[in-house]
Amino acid sequence: MKLSACVIVKNEEKNLPQWLAYANAAADEKIVVDTGSRDETAALARAAGAKVYEFPWQDDFAAARNFALSKATGGWIAFLDADETFTAPERVRPLLAEVEVLHPEAEAVKVMIANVDEDDGGREFQRFMAVRLFKRRPGLNYRGRVHEMLVGEDGQLP
Repeated sequence: MKLSACVIVKNEEKNLPQWLAYANAAADEKIVVDTGSRDETAALARAAGAKVYEFPWQDDFAAARNFALSKATGGWIAFLDADETFTAPERVRPLLAEVEVLHPEAEAVKVMIANVDEDDGGREFQRFMAVRLFKRRPGLNYRGRVHEMLVGEDGQLP
């Protein structure tokens, strides 16, 4: 099972090293789509062995995410924001292997996301479940310029 870690970025040199560490631990391929950084984001990603693609910002998060998906080659995708990581990246592959055995029909896995406020000492202010792991397949893409959602050709969530 090949896992592609994908991210869209702009001026994320502060957050990217942690994302790259998770991606190195969990994924076979790192796809970084840069939407116009003016800092060292792209250079950091390249130095870590990521495939870096430039994508002109179009005021559309789904377009940037779908471009990243078009570059991924893994059977599974882990799509996190640059400031998100899995708490235990070493558990991602065993989790996906378990899903493939126990629930072969499953196309996506929801994970708990915890938002923290770095300006307030890292205080957690929100938790929610979101699809961040999913099978790569034709017709599955993101829709919505802002607050984009992953949907299939039928418009339904995986």
